[in-house]
Amino acid sequence: MIRFAVLISGRGSNMTSLADAIKDYSIAAKITVVISNRCCAGINIAQNRGLPTRVIKRKNFNTKAEHEAAIAAAIHYYRSKYVFLAGYMAILSADF
Repeated sequence: MIRFAVLISGRGSNMTSLADAIKDYSIAAKITVVISNRCCAGINIAQNRGLPTRVIKRKNFNTKAEHEAAIAAAIHYYRSKYVFLAGYMAILSADF
């Protein structure tokens, strides 16, 4: 089974489409966590679907590198092998 994290920033429409496709087409994949850099409608949608969520706000970190490290730690914690940037609007560094 393919395990992946989904990063979102807004309504979560791309994340919803991914979740629906997994269910509708019996794809051997699992969304392990939905991560956003802010509270948004997509986080609520993910929670209502029973998906684990994390809001990791940039303002809570001193540097962009620390923020990205927290996102990476969450991805690793949920044992995600892949990351989908599904409408995630922040620019990630090359180190990420």
